[in-house]
Amino acid sequence: MASAGTAWVPTTWSRSIPAASETDAARLGALTTPGASRDSIVVDLGGGTMDVIATESSRVLAGCGQLVTAAVAAALGVPNALAEWVKRTPSTRIESSHVAITEDGRRTFLDGPARADTIGRLVVDGPTGVVPFTDRLDPRQWAALRRELKVACLGRAAARAGVALTGASDVIVVGGPAADPEILWALRRCLPREVTVGRGSVAAQLGTRYAVAYGLALNG
Repeated sequence: MASAGTAWVPTTWSRSIPAASETDAARLGALTTPGASRDSIVVDLGGGTMDVIATESSRVLAGCGQLVTAAVAAALGVPNALAEWVKRTPSTRIESSHVAITEDGRRTFLDGPARADTIGRLVVDGPTGVVPFTDRLDPRQWAALRRELKVACLGRAAARAGVALTGASDVIVVGGPAADPEILWALRRCLPREVTVGRGSVAAQLGTRYAVAYGLALNG
């Protein structure tokens, strides 16, 4: 186990897996997660593909982050650029100029008056403030639909990669979308109960995004 602030590298086998491809590099980088087993399955989530990488085999599945974006855009009738923000975080419904309702049903008071274009609509935090996106759903309905879209796009795709997952006891998830806790939930829901699904922490301090780059560096 790595100490705080120290990059952890498996000393006995970090260079025994040749990173001949991006999937090999992703696996090598992901397995620098503290506590990872050499037999762990690595699921590398990207914008356009999901790579399911076992010790002796791998599968590349189309879709992943961009597919979730497209599904959200289609479900809500909004542009893909807006769907990119909407898919990421919980929403709030602006009930009145000073009151909002969260996805868990709590009523909260706003710090200041709400913009007129947000009242009666669901909003999420955007790059320059709250962004309204629909008035057709309440917060709980949208939360349930958002999670089901992630199950349909990602959870079931991982389950379809059953050959690579055969015999797996644990799965390490890396890539940008792995930071979304709902995506981990979607994977857990669709994989066998005995499979443990966890978020990777590349080199104990780089989070989920740099598995490929770190794997290539180790192999270089």
